[in-house]
Amino acid sequence: MNEQERQQRASKIAQQQFEKVDLSKLDQYPLFPNCDEMLDNKECFSRELHSLIYKKLASSTNKIELIKQDSISISITVTKEGNIKYDSLVTHAHHVNSDQITLFLSEALTELPRINSALKKDIPVSSSFIVPVVFELIEVEY
Repeated sequence: MNEQERQQRASKIAQQQFEKVDLSKLDQYPLFPNCDEMLDNKECFSRELHSLIYKKLASSTNKIELIKQDSISISITVTKEGNIKYDSLVTHAHHVNSDQITLFLSEALTELPRINSALKKDIPVSSSFIVPVVFELIEVEY
């Protein structure tokens, strides 16, 4: 077998192996510093991400007025470098002004910490998540 045949065979085997990889599932979810990678890191990632988002929204100097308790869904990406980014508003109630909530989220969800990225076959990959966010009503006295 000559060199060209060996390279073609190796390329064919690599392609077959690649086709077997399920790209829709992560081998390891992104990892926050206080999550143990040996435990259920999907659960820990979800818990820590929600906590981070709620803390950032609560500490925002901008506020949004709602007429009732409501929820939205947002898209978040963790890049292969481990940067967390707010992408977009995915769903919201009809009575919520989407431009207003998008601006609020864009301003509140900045300077998010860096974490360990998701892994697929031990290679860092970008991953996107849809995150539900529930807004609670807060009584304000004037």
